[in-house]
Amino acid sequence: MLVVLPHFDALPSIVPVGRFLIRTQYLVVALSHIAVYPGGCMLEVQVSGKAGGDGPQLHSSDAFDQLVFVVRFGAEITAVMDGWHHLARNNGPLQLGQLGGETGASASSAHSTRTLWLHPLPPPQAGTLSILAPDLGPRATACPLDGRAIGAAGQHAQPFWS
Repeated sequence: MLVVLPHFDALPSIVPVGRFLIRTQYLVVALSHIAVYPGGCMLEVQVSGKAGGDGPQLHSSDAFDQLVFVVRFGAEITAVMDGWHHLARNNGPLQLGQLGGETGASASSAHSTRTLWLHPLPPPQAGTLSILAPDLGPRATACPLDGRAIGAAGQHAQPFWS
């Protein structure tokens, strides 16, 4: 499957989000913001985990590789990013992959920023970002995505050169 990378010859337009996908005493997964380019967007996901508690133990940087993200727009448009291989695993109109990330860990906690690349830009309708796997229990929620706002922001990305 071909993953189309962003053209870094433009200053992206930023769509602030600031929403949690999960927030417990031991695990936080949040969508900070979306950097929008004309041909796609980068979703900045922050993950923090610490040892203890029930449920999946996501307190090491390797454990974060278990996360599988899914983006949905409407009933028929779904894009999935496989956590371990960081690759898209669908053939639909949208593709979701991991573009990069930074991780730091100690003996009892880990913190990471994951940059997911969604391309092309989504349709102008309501959507969601959620965690498909592992099952994080009833506290895991879908983070709303505004396809119309993302598409509009793509028109405001500023090319570096005229």
